[in-house]
Amino acid sequence: NLHLFNAGSETLRGHSGLEVVTIPESEVVHEAGSVLAGDELFEIPPMAS
Repeated sequence: NLHLFNAGSETLRGHSGLEVVTIPESEVVHEAGSVLAGDELFEIPPMAS
């Protein structure tokens, strides 16, 4: 989960993402998945979350 609070006086703009590091298939012990729910870009007004 990504939780942000803008304590500044100007709008905060940015993007979130996920970095995936791969390994050879022969080394895989457990598999995982991910879900992106919502936009990857965001704007947070001053003093808001």
